[in-house]
Amino acid sequence: MFNKRPMLRSRRDTNSFWGDLSMNEQIDTRRGLRRAVSRAFLGLIIASVSVALGFGGAYIYNLVDRAPNVTEVITKAQDSIVIVSCEGGEGAGVAVNAPVPNKYKTAIITAAHVIMDCDEKTNVTVTYEGHDYQALVARKDPSKSFKESDLNSVNDIALLYMTHKIPGLDAAPEAKLGDWVTVIGHPWSETNYASFGIISSIDATEYGTDAAINAGNSGGPLLDNKGRVLGIVSYKNYRLSDIQDGATEVYEFAEGMAYAKRLSLSCETLFSNVATCPFADR
Repeated sequence: MFNKRPMLRSRRDTNSFWGDLSMNEQIDTRRGLRRAVSRAFLGLIIASVSVALGFGGAYIYNLVDRAPNVTEVITKAQDSIVIVSCEGGEGAGVAVNAPVPNKYKTAIITAAHVIMDCDEKTNVTVTYEGHDYQALVARKDPSKSFKESDLNSVNDIALLYMTHKIPGLDAAPEAKLGDWVTVIGHPWSETNYASFGIISSIDATEYGTDAAINAGNSGGPLLDNKGRVLGIVSYKNYRLSDIQDGATEVYEFAEGMAYAKRLSLSCETLFSNVATCPFADR
């Protein structure tokens, strides 16, 4: 008669499996199977957690990599931002790395409505680091005056040339919905005022953004997370509110609904004579 034990024997008890056989003792094989299954299940859980942590870490790293260091973006871009003035109107502009005619040193892109009252081949005033310079209106589209209500349907982009050298910015690759962006301009006479947001909408000619934009931002750049130019700030949505108390014009602006004309528009409207346009979406 032998004793039954409801568990596996340890190696130190009877030399493991062979000890059980030598003593004619019964081996609980079911317990061994359960233990093996438990170990396999535990291994599967550990592997699954490791894979999940790996994917999670990669996703978080990707978010961090895509999110801009706004201070670095502003530092890189602010030396390329100017104030553009024309017949009492004022907005922003940005120097870009682009071909220029022989006697000029800097190409500046701004919004056409900023210089609406100045014709092509005339001069406008560009203020940079507190000094005023003259810049030639090389091209603008549309070339004639237009209504504010047309801003969402016109190209609203203009090219200026300066003899004074200003460091330029590169064009950005095409943005994706949700990408981080920074806007720099001169709203309400503030200098190099920056706001931050995301790409809220995309179409063939413009980007929508929830970055704060106000009067004076027009013509300034919409920048990606590396300080490259995605577009030129154009307009924000508004509507004429009900007139009350004798007021003649009361506007309601839609926060989070501002628009920048895509810089790639300049290839067909401003740089159509350049064999390889530096602003095509890449």
